[in-house]
Amino acid sequence: MKFYDLSAIRLKTGTRSIIRTLRDNPILAAFLALALVARLTFWLYTGRVWEDALITITAARNVWEGVGLTHHASEP
Repeated sequence: MKFYDLSAIRLKTGTRSIIRTLRDNPILAAFLALALVARLTFWLYTGRVWEDALITITAARNVWEGVGLTHHASEP
């Protein structure tokens, strides 16, 4: 099993740079594809085409920073 150093991923501006980044980082491309499939599945299954994205982004940021899966970092 090979682990990838995500700190080495650097996005540059421009379409060619993004395509090159995705080609060079297959795990990143797989996660983006999985996120897209999950979003489309949610939309098709529930019929809802909106969601409060700030809640999702805040929870994801807190997990990334090591606080846990919570909206407010001060809450348990």
